[in-house]
Amino acid sequence: MLIGAAAGLVVGLGFAERHRTFAILTALGASASQLGAFLRSEAALVAIAGLIFGAATGLAVAWMLVALLSGVFDPPPEAVTIPYGYLAIVVIGVAVVAATVVVSFQHAHARVDPAALKAE
Repeated sequence: MLIGAAAGLVVGLGFAERHRTFAILTALGASASQLGAFLRSEAALVAIAGLIFGAATGLAVAWMLVALLSGVFDPPPEAVTIPYGYLAIVVIGVAVVAATVVVSFQHAHARVDPAALKAE
């Protein structure tokens, strides 16, 4: 749940900041499919970067904890155990679905009338 909420929040807030960019793209003649491609590519970039950095951080913390707590356990663990199946389900099931929901919502609301924007 936390992964999905974080991915959706980062992508959603990023899109909300670029409301003016969508209006400019619309004024320049971008079609709905081009705006959708822009949204999907940005969501994919954020999701992939987050998954890579999150996995690296998680592995580093797990390795440190196993090394730090090896004296507490009898016998100490030989290596870090990674539940690949569970991680695959979580990554595919939560992060991708959250990013897809945010992109589809933003794509529906991305068409902005350039005349409606106030001069900022």
